Amino acid sequence: KAYADKCLEHAVELYDFAAKYLSDAGYTEANGYYNSYSGFYDELSFAATWLYLATGKESYKQDAKKWFDSFDGNYKWTLSWDDVSLGTALLMGRETKDRNYLDYLENNLDYWTTGVGGERITYTPKGLAWLDSWGSLRYASNAAFLALTYADSDVCPKEKKQTYHDFAVSQIDYCLGSTGFS
Repeated sequence: KAYADKCLEHAVELYDFAAKYLSDAGYTEANGYYNSYSGFYDELSFAATWLYLATGKESYKQDAKKWFDSFDGNYKWTLSWDDVSLGTALLMGRETKDRNYLDYLENNLDYWTTGVGGERITYTPKGLAWLDSWGSLRYASNAAFLALTYADSDVCPKEKKQTYHDFAVSQIDYCLGSTGFS
């Protein structure tokens, strides 16, 4: 308990610092390798979400919404080191049942499964949902994680549960070698 309290104390300090300065310009060590294309609002929203879940403080819930609404997310991507907005959408959607979060998440999962407005993620001939060439399995695995977690929740529409579940299983099976290699 003492260690958990200490970790939470430091998480609050880091969050307060980030919320005060509203910038990722000071972090330059990874420039050229890990540029922040999504900006910082997604991380602020995700941090506020976790602090809300850890403390129950309404102010963090409001911050999570404020930062999420400030973020111009791309539902065609997935949860990644640079964009954690879908993590916020999943957690806050389950917690609050707010359609703002759930619609963003479902647009993403639909894009990766059945398609949205005639557009859908590209699939390889053997079934991998293909987002990008650099670390392709991580994207498919992260999308599968979101799909399975949401499908198992009580807020996922019944008519989408099986689609999201089957997608998640197919992607993890692919990663584990169901096509003969990984």
